Amino acid sequence: MPRRTVRSLSPRPRVDDYNWFLTHSPQAARAARKITAAVLAEWRLGAKTTDAAVLVVSELVTNAGEQAQPPLKLHLYRELAGSSVRLASATVAPPAASALDLLL
Repeated sequence: MPRRTVRSLSPRPRVDDYNWFLTHSPQAARAARKITAAVLAEWRLGAKTTDAAVLVVSELVTNAGEQAQPPLKLHLYRELAGSSVRLASATVAPPAASALDLLL
């Protein structure tokens, strides 16, 4: 279950803060799309905004699943002044060099 924090910080406005650790698997992008769509619906954002955010989250999670080390964390954050979507990967080591990187 996600960790949800709702807090008021003076002088900042009310904040909604959701965090999910995603499995490092091909199913992570699907889970991230469902989570993002549900949260943005709860926040009553428009269909265009939701569709765009779901697409971006799906691409980022897919790329992170292929390129980054676990864990994958989806962070959806909202202040009254606006919203943002963050995806974090706790990669400690740099990614391994590919054959193309070695040629450059």
